[in-house]
Amino acid sequence: MTDDNNLVPLQWEDIYSIDIAEIDEEHNGLLSMLNICIDIANGVDQEHELDDILIELIEHTKFHFQHEEQIFLDCDYPHLLKHKEVHQRLLREVAQFKKEYEQDKLTLESLINFLTSWLKDHMMGMDRVAGSYCTASKEQRISLINNQTRILLVDSEKETHYLLHDAMSDYNIISTYSSTEALDILNTEKVDIILLNVSMPDIDGYETCKQIRAQEFDMPPIPIIFLSDKIFLENIIKGYDVGGTDYLTKPFKLSELRAKINIEVKKFNLAKTAQENLSEVTEAVLSVQNTNAKIYSICLFLQQSFFCKDIESLCELFFTVTQGFGTEATIYIHSQESSAFYNSEGTQHSMSNSILEQVYSKGGRIFQFGKDRAVFNWKLASVLVNNLQDDVDNIALLMDGFEMGLKAIEASNKFEAILTDYKELKYQQGIQVSKIFNDVVYEIQGELSQTGYDSLSEEQEVALIRIIEAKSDMVDELFNQDLKMDEELSNVMSNLRTDNSNVLKEDDDGIVFL
Repeated sequence: MTDDNNLVPLQWEDIYSIDIAEIDEEHNGLLSMLNICIDIANGVDQEHELDDILIELIEHTKFHFQHEEQIFLDCDYPHLLKHKEVHQRLLREVAQFKKEYEQDKLTLESLINFLTSWLKDHMMGMDRVAGSYCTASKEQRISLINNQTRILLVDSEKETHYLLHDAMSDYNIISTYSSTEALDILNTEKVDIILLNVSMPDIDGYETCKQIRAQEFDMPPIPIIFLSDKIFLENIIKGYDVGGTDYLTKPFKLSELRAKINIEVKKFNLAKTAQENLSEVTEAVLSVQNTNAKIYSICLFLQQSFFCKDIESLCELFFTVTQGFGTEATIYIHSQESSAFYNSEGTQHSMSNSILEQVYSKGGRIFQFGKDRAVFNWKLASVLVNNLQDDVDNIALLMDGFEMGLKAIEASNKFEAILTDYKELKYQQGIQVSKIFNDVVYEIQGELSQTGYDSLSEEQEVALIRIIEAKSDMVDELFNQDLKMDEELSNVMSNLRTDNSNVLKEDDDGIVFL
C-alpha cells in the first residue's frame, strides 16, 4: 500500500468536544480505536488483532452509552429517549460487526467507515446538541427547546431516519414510516416542515401531500420537501403540482438538505408572522366594530328611555341592551315612589336581591366582586351584573340613562296625578263660578224687588256694589287656585328636564363640563 493510498489517522481537536470533560475523554477513546483500525489498514500496526478491537469496542460502547445517558438524564435532557434509541441501534451494529468477523465476512474498510460516520454524524451532531443543552443555563435551555425546528420525517427507509437523526440532531425530528400515521400526527402536532418520501408503501407521497393540503384550513401551508430517487422531470413537476414546496433526489447532501430546510422554514415563519399580524389587525377591527355597536345600543337606549310609559318597560329596554353585551342583570328600584326587583331572566333570585340590598345599604358607587360581577349603585336604582367583562363604563352609561328614564316615569306619573286633580278642580271651579254669579243675580234681583228699580238710595247702591265686590273676590280666589296648580305643573316639568346631580355647564372657552 503506497503513501498516496494510506488513510490518515485523526487527531483529537476542539471541534470534537461537547464541553463535558468525562464524555470527551470517552469519545477520545473511540477515536483511538478508529486510529488503530486505520494503522492496521495502512500496515503500520502489527500488534493489535481485529478481534480484540471489536471486543474492546463493544465493552467501551456499553459503558460509554450508559454513562452518557445518565449525565443527560441528570440534566433533564428532553430528547434523551431519542438519544437512547440511536445508542441501541449503534450497539446492534457493533454486535453485527463482531458476528461478521466471526463468520469471516467483516471488512476493515466497513468498520473504519462506520467509526468515521459515528464520529462525524453522532458525536459531532447529536452528542454536541445534548452537550450544549446540559452546559446551558435554565433560560438558555428553554430557548434551545423553543427555537428548535420541528420536522416531520415521513420515509419508509430506515437508513434515511438513521442518517437524519444522527447528523441533524439540532432539529426536533418526529419520525414515521407510514403516510397514514403522518396524517394522524398532523392532527395533533404542529410542525415547521415535512420531509416526505415519494415512494411510500401505504399511500404514495403525492397523494399524501394532496391530503395534507386538503386538511390545512389555516394559511400559510406547511412547507413539504419531497425526497425521492426518481430524478425525471415529470416526477418533479408532479411534486409541485400536488402542493410540494421543494424536491430533493436521493442520495442527497446533508448540507443541501439543511439549506433547503432553513430557507423554507424561514419563509414559513415569515408567512406565519404576517398572518398573525393580520389576525391581530382583524381582531382589533372587530373589537372596534363591537365597541361601536355597544355605543350605538347605549345611544338608542338613552333616546328611548324617555318614552317608556312605566318601570317594567324601562327595565325590559335595559335588559335588551345588557343581554346584547352578553351579561345578566338584576335591577333594584329604591326610589321614594317605588321599591321592586326586576331580573333579565324574568325570575326572582333571592340571593341577587339580598346582595343588592346589602351593597346599597353600605353605599358606594361601583362595587366589583367575584369573577366579572359588580353592583352599580345610583340614586334611584341599583343593578347587579354578571359576566361583566370590560363593560363597566358601558353599564355606568346605561345606569345614567336608566336613572333619567326612571325620573321621567315618576315625574310623568306625578304629572298625570296632578293633571287629574287639576281637571277635577277646574270642573268644580266651573260649577262654583256659575253658582256665584247665579247668587249675584238672585241677590240683586231680591234687593231691587224690595226697593224698586227707580228709587235706589245711595246706601242701596253701596250695598249692591259690596255684593258684587264680594262675589268678585270669590271668583279671584278661584283663579288664585288655578295659579297654584300651574305652578305645580311647572315644577314637575322643571324636574323632568333637569338632573341636579349632573348639570352640564360651559366655561368661558365654551368647553362643556360637569
